[in-house]
Amino acid sequence: MKFYILFLFFIKGFSQDPCSRFAIVSSNLQTEQQKEELRQYLDRAKDAIKEFISTNGGACVDVIRVKMLLSSKGFSVGEGATFAYWKWRYPQYESFNHTAVTIIFKGKELVLDPTHKQFRGVDPLDEDIICLPAKDWMNELVTRTKGQNPVLDHQLRSGESLYTFVCPECTKPKLSEQQKKAIEEFDKLDDIRLKVDVRREVSDRRRERCIIF
Repeated sequence: MKFYILFLFFIKGFSQDPCSRFAIVSSNLQTEQQKEELRQYLDRAKDAIKEFISTNGGACVDVIRVKMLLSSKGFSVGEGATFAYWKWRYPQYESFNHTAVTIIFKGKELVLDPTHKQFRGVDPLDEDIICLPAKDWMNELVTRTKGQNPVLDHQLRSGESLYTFVCPECTKPKLSEQQKKAIEEFDKLDDIRLKVDVRREVSDRRRERCIIF
């Protein structure tokens, strides 16, 4: 039971809850009536794109279809948003990215993301589609996936444009001493494996010669 509680705490530590997200997106509104209008507007927008909800990696490639659908439903669609970030993938840091549509409500552009659950650290009970200003959206997802040094681009990207959008090399995190040591240790093990494989191959060849002759 204690382990389960700690596990839930660990998961929730990465993602915000729906109430805190709504507090952020409605921070520029003065009255409860305006906030209720925003809530209903977002609910309608989320319902319109619910078919694009996905937890699969790379699901954001459907963003153009999402944008076209929202536009056809009468929503004011913005320029979109894309971010790239560094993440440790042995034996080096690699650049990853993510993109989503934006909608506009009373002059404020907000990201609408139906594929955010592909990022680790999300509460299983969290909402399927999140809505946040672009910078807050980027920060939440990068924090959840333990990414580093993100860069934000205020436009929607797809296809080759998305594939080639990476972090500038100058923002690449430096390897820690622990990471350097891990690479060295792995390389040593790799050398040992290679030697073992070579010896095994030589032994197999000798055995074959014995059988032939």
